[in-house]
Amino acid sequence: LVGTFLGVFICYCLMDPLANAMEQQARAEHSLLECVRTVLVAQAGGKPTLLAVDAGRKLLHLASKPTFANLDAWVNAMLEQE
Repeated sequence: LVGTFLGVFICYCLMDPLANAMEQQARAEHSLLECVRTVLVAQAGGKPTLLAVDAGRKLLHLASKPTFANLDAWVNAMLEQE
C-alpha cells in the first residue's frame, strides 16, 4: 500500500509538473525556430526585409512580440550598419 501511494504521489506531484515545465520550454523554443524559419522562407521568396521580418513577428506570443514601430527601427538600424 505504501509503494502504491508513493508511486501515485511521485507521478502526480513531482513528475507531472516537471513534464509540464519541460513541455512549455520546448514549445517556446519551437515557436522561436518557427519564427526564424518563416523569416528565412519569406526572405528567400523575394519579400523585402521588413515584410519578411514582420511575417515572422506575427508568429510570436503577445508577451514577446515587438511593435511594428520597434521592428522598423531595429531593421533600419541593421540596414544602416551594412
